[in-house]
Amino acid sequence: MTSLPKRILTALVTALVLIGAGPLATAHAQGAGGGMDPEIRKLLEEGQAKLGAGEVEAAVAAFEKVLGKEPKNVYAHNYLGFIHHSQTGDFEKALSHYDAVIANSKDPRQQAYAYTQKGSIHFAERHNPNEAIKQYNLALKAHPLSSTFDVASNLYHYVHENEDALKSADEAIKYAHAEAKQQGKDAPDPAYLAKLQCGKAVVLLALGRKEEAQKIIDEAKYDKASFYNLAQYHALNDDEAKAVEFVEKALAERKDAKARNQLRDFIRRDPDFKKLRIKPTLKALVKDEPGGK
Repeated sequence: MTSLPKRILTALVTALVLIGAGPLATAHAQGAGGGMDPEIRKLLEEGQAKLGAGEVEAAVAAFEKVLGKEPKNVYAHNYLGFIHHSQTGDFEKALSHYDAVIANSKDPRQQAYAYTQKGSIHFAERHNPNEAIKQYNLALKAHPLSSTFDVASNLYHYVHENEDALKSADEAIKYAHAEAKQQGKDAPDPAYLAKLQCGKAVVLLALGRKEEAQKIIDEAKYDKASFYNLAQYHALNDDEAKAVEFVEKALAERKDAKARNQLRDFIRRDPDFKKLRIKPTLKALVKDEPGGK
């Protein structure tokens, strides 16, 4: 079994904890006693620690021990879904564990997370964007977030349902402002807001609303998070030089060959690049590099 770099695993485990999937977050929320069987808690903490250290097989063993004692334990199912999704490549197992989270969790955040991960599998691994859209809409029903609306917009755009894509893009921006207020901020992070706005500009351009789209691009305070959206925009606008420039920038932000090749694979399938994919410069850029499997 291949292991992700420790720093990446640590970041992903932290993300699971923050959305309420982690046992430590749960125990804290329930008070000093935790309301959790001490043996289950110990196994969950062990699995979380092993996963954060990159010891994936040991983490799987710990979480499976939890399910041997508590078959409906949503925290173990959430972690095992994540591991089989991102590590082992056993997507059937991942989907099964995410389904168990949805069926047994009372926390809408956990349910939403599971739906988004199912959507990711259906899109990236099974190349089924319509099923992915269905899963993301279920996530939005469970717990709406600006980031989920953003992905839903991208998916609608991918299947050329651009009116729905525009509605989702507008919702993403609206929720970003609401989320910032909840955090005591006057406005969303400028770079994040710019990413959402650039995504909306791509949709507007696809709808033939070029002036509105260009105005957004001209005013957006974008950074590296927007590079792919900007590559899409310029590709749709038949600006080969700019599209190539931002593809190069997007690739440069991915620090290992596997991540760069995953982006190249997406560009090879992304309808926005259809015209430019036959051009020699872009064709060379999206050719996989060695060592990126």
